[in-house]
Amino acid sequence: MFSKQVQSLLAAILIMLGLLAAYPNQAQAHATIQNTAPNDGATLEQAPRQVRIWFDQPVVDRLSRIELIDLNGKHWEVSNLRAELDTTQTNRSTDSVQTVLIADLPSLPISAYRIVWQTRSADDLHVINGNLIFGIQQSVAGLSNQEVTYPSWLETGLRWLVFLGFNTLLGTMLLRGLLFRGVSSTPISSRLNKLILLAAGLALAGWAGLLVFQGAYDGSWLDIVTRTNYGARLVVAALLLLVIIIGGLLSGRWRNRVQELSGVGLLAVQALDSHYPLFTPFNFGVDVLHLLGASFWAGGLLALALIIVPILKTSPEDSHLILMRFGKFAGLSLLILIITGLYKSGQQVASLDGLLTSTYGQALLAKFDLVIYAAILALLNTSILHPAIAGRIGKLLRKPAGWQLVPARYTRRLILIEAGSLALILLLAAFLTASPPARGPQYEPPVADNAAVPTVSSPSDDLILTLSVKPNRPGENFINLAVYNTRRPAPAPIEKVQVRLQPPDNQGTTLLQEAQSLGGGRYQIAGNSIKSAGEWQITLLVTRPGLSDINLKVPWRVLSPNGGQTRPVVFSNSPLAPWLNLAALLLVVGSLIMLGWWAFKSLTLKSFLNRGFVAQAPQSQEE
Repeated sequence: MFSKQVQSLLAAILIMLGLLAAYPNQAQAHATIQNTAPNDGATLEQAPRQVRIWFDQPVVDRLSRIELIDLNGKHWEVSNLRAELDTTQTNRSTDSVQTVLIADLPSLPISAYRIVWQTRSADDLHVINGNLIFGIQQSVAGLSNQEVTYPSWLETGLRWLVFLGFNTLLGTMLLRGLLFRGVSSTPISSRLNKLILLAAGLALAGWAGLLVFQGAYDGSWLDIVTRTNYGARLVVAALLLLVIIIGGLLSGRWRNRVQELSGVGLLAVQALDSHYPLFTPFNFGVDVLHLLGASFWAGGLLALALIIVPILKTSPEDSHLILMRFGKFAGLSLLILIITGLYKSGQQVASLDGLLTSTYGQALLAKFDLVIYAAILALLNTSILHPAIAGRIGKLLRKPAGWQLVPARYTRRLILIEAGSLALILLLAAFLTASPPARGPQYEPPVADNAAVPTVSSPSDDLILTLSVKPNRPGENFINLAVYNTRRPAPAPIEKVQVRLQPPDNQGTTLLQEAQSLGGGRYQIAGNSIKSAGEWQITLLVTRPGLSDINLKVPWRVLSPNGGQTRPVVFSNSPLAPWLNLAALLLVVGSLIMLGWWAFKSLTLKSFLNRGFVAQAPQSQEE
């Protein structure tokens, strides 16, 4: 049975998950760029009046900047930088409304230009940056705009302090409830309490350092705290850490209860700081399990390295007993980490290209390699603590009886090496949280024509007008129209159908073209009148003799070339999530089958013993 502290911890987590399930889904993620106007690599006939950059999540305009540089290196001033919700556009994977970062441009002469932009996600305050190139009556082919960006090592280091403190704090609390329950006035209990205070102080210093570092961008600490979700979570985390530190001054069970309830709050805050494209109770629960697994394995082992390793020589039997108990929970934690890690990776990495060619994906692979290395070290430690495991491995390798995989004298060294590797895993985790996930149009399949090109149909007076544009990308297009009378007989024949094309933000000449009749109320315009992507205004004009002209305005978004794909496919841009989710599901099913088999064998053995067969055997021998 679990201790009362652990029961309280589990109950609080279940209550927290239940409350979250009652709330509607809300978007929460590291913002990812979706589209730009002008498009990257576009050649425009006229100078654009604005630059627009669409994101799938809100960004902070006060923490944004846009620079405009021409081919000769001259900087041109932009003005009126702002962020607005674009209710006409939604993120295709989450159905959330997109945010557009807008800046007004000066009157530009014929040349090639580079736009360098940087902003911050309103949810996690992560930096998102990039650049694009366009030309005004000048081709930009051959001009490179590829830019590899890495998170600041200072930010990564501060996040590492947070992770070390948080995982060690929660891991030590779990050790106190699972391995050291009932321990009160012993040196180990004192070390556990001091370690909790030290870990809380380390996490508090890391979060305070992040606030100073991120606020130093333009001195907007107050904006961060009051205008972003990240700032609100940071304040809550700091208050909870202060409660843990102050609670350490209490004595008895109240100290443990106060600290553990605050730890549950910290767990929720850290789980909310995720990169999921969409927040759901299920995703939140996965993060909670992932953090619990990481806290017990990584944080718990770091705590044991500081508490148990110093007494291995003086109290080897007690130390080995504690390590054996820790190994059982650590094995379960590792399994949870792998299952939840596979699911989380599928949410953050869009495709094989995202995994192999992005900084985020490569760091994720390095983290996975380190997890495998740490798991091998854990197996070596387990073989020392459980000689039966070493015996089974020896049989497979055809070794003599009594063979040891690793001599017992290496226990202390292996624990320290494993703890060090787990600290490096936390460093990579900090690097990942400071990096943009490998998702977005550049890593995903292009938008399918059938799914991306809508057909708009609208009644106007006694007519029904239908419009579609294919392939709905800059260049050659077919503008298809249908005009149907709803009255019989029709009050007047249709004399002509015209279409007025107004480019995005008036960045070009407005064209008025007459459609060619195809018969049966169908009309069409073919040509390259649509020269750029973005928000166009299409007006349908229907002329009938003796009647007022029909004038229907339709807002229309022309997709960027290749459906938003801004990079060539190297390996594959097929979605990776289904395969990783399948792997996670197979691990869950396999684990449940093994657990069921173990329970069946245990119950069978218990029933066998209860029937007295083992006790009757010696009696039959005596007779």
